[in-house]
Amino acid sequence: MRGLSPYPTAWMRFQDKNVKVYKTALSDFELENCSPGDFQTDNKTFLVFKTTDAWISIEELQMEGKKRLKISEFLMGYRFQ
Repeated sequence: MRGLSPYPTAWMRFQDKNVKVYKTALSDFELENCSPGDFQTDNKTFLVFKTTDAWISIEELQMEGKKRLKISEFLMGYRFQ
């Protein structure tokens, strides 16, 4: 992912909050009947988002007003709506 911040990042809107995404990877996650923008998680180790033709695994992110975290650290404290 690329961006024009001091470090290459991407921005997204997730559950009404701005999120800065620092590190991603293509995932081999498979699930039928999902639309682009849908996400899946085990609430412990992974968070993947569906794109048009693949799943993207988020590895490091930063919620607005919070510090940068690895996804496992983020999932320990975040409660999904």
